[in-house]
Amino acid sequence: MKAGRRFVAIVAMGTALACVTPTAQVKPRETFEVASIKENNSGTVESFAYPYADTGRLRLVNHTANQMIRQAFGVRDYQVTGGPGWLDTVRFDIEAKALGPATRSGLMSMLRSLLEDAFKLKTRMDSREGAVLHLVLAKPGQLGPNVTPATPQDARLNPVGAQASGLRGSAATMADIAATLSNLQERLVVDKTDMSGIYNFTMTYRQERRAPPGVPADALPPVREDLPELSTALREQLGLRLESARGPIPVIVIEGVERPSVDGYSSAADPLQGTPRK
Repeated sequence: MKAGRRFVAIVAMGTALACVTPTAQVKPRETFEVASIKENNSGTVESFAYPYADTGRLRLVNHTANQMIRQAFGVRDYQVTGGPGWLDTVRFDIEAKALGPATRSGLMSMLRSLLEDAFKLKTRMDSREGAVLHLVLAKPGQLGPNVTPATPQDARLNPVGAQASGLRGSAATMADIAATLSNLQERLVVDKTDMSGIYNFTMTYRQERRAPPGVPADALPPVREDLPELSTALREQLGLRLESARGPIPVIVIEGVERPSVDGYSSAADPLQGTPRK
């Protein structure tokens, strides 16, 4: 093997079971069949994620380790604590494939295993009391004019996605909306609407954009001053509002992590540019 190109993760699909008690059986650990990790030195801050559930393939482009941890565990930035500084500065590309088709949650479970194997990631779950937001109905039993009941056929890979100057929902639950608002508010939003259906919606609002590190502020599109603020759009268009509250916030504590050996280096900001996306 040539110096400077240490091949990282070729991981066999785990089949061995952990110790079993007479009354319980531990689920086998999910891992990718093969995986490769490269450091990305493109110098850009934009990242891309391509989960292909139908083929069991996952591509992560230009991700920091912290981004990968958040994706793998389904948490947000404020829910990860601990670890060295390189978790937010060194960027990686990951190419990984399971033995066959896999659900999105299955791919994220395999990504957790890959982080444990290649990054020697050790974590523990914790809960901390803090400021949260409750998502509630603005008027009891009534949603806004931009919300309509959905069917399972309306579903997309991401139930809540970005659109021009706002958001769109496709077969989204209130919990999906709360999760998106958690990202926008940088605070945990908890669904307290008691609405159990799935919904389609559109919402347009004024988006205050912040330039990522290294990107000049004038490179961002201008703010649409003619659009309402998020809180107003949420109330008038979706019939929802946010209430301040206190509550437990689940967090992941990083107890150990190592910078991995890598299978070479990449300078591509997005290897799939110019190719069809599945």
